[in-house]
Amino acid sequence: MSEPTNRLAGDAPGEYHSYLVRIWRPGPQAAWRIMAEAVVTGERRTFASLEELLGFLQTELRSPPAPPDQPRSHKGP
Repeated sequence: MSEPTNRLAGDAPGEYHSYLVRIWRPGPQAAWRIMAEAVVTGERRTFASLEELLGFLQTELRSPPAPPDQPRSHKGP
């Protein structure tokens, strides 16, 4: 049986991004909270709005790939 992979077959390194996005409200009147977690590295980032999340994802797709042994560095909001 083959080993599991974090990339799709045929994808070059840096050509695949995987995030778990969580959106929740701690109460009915509370503001929505948003968090994206990189599946491969476990790095978590929080966002104040969907627009911030989308901006982050757009930046990620424009960034050159990080070396395999070094996660990307991000500037927080």
